[in-house]
Amino acid sequence: KLEAVGDIVEPFHFILHPKDEQNLIREEQDKGKELYSLLVQFEITQGDTIRKIFRNSSQERDKIEKI
Repeated sequence: KLEAVGDIVEPFHFILHPKDEQNLIREEQDKGKELYSLLVQFEITQGDTIRKIFRNSSQERDKIEKI
């Protein structure tokens, strides 16, 4: 069961961290889970960091925008 949402910090790091569930409505929790699932499904994340290929290649970044 995923209970995390992400924040972008530093230019290309996607950091997962639990949030205070009292401050998040169910819709926000679902959006966070959906976002994380998409990043994993399309192999954009590697661990908790966006893969370096996306940082170094504008063509790869364009692929992200099309998802």
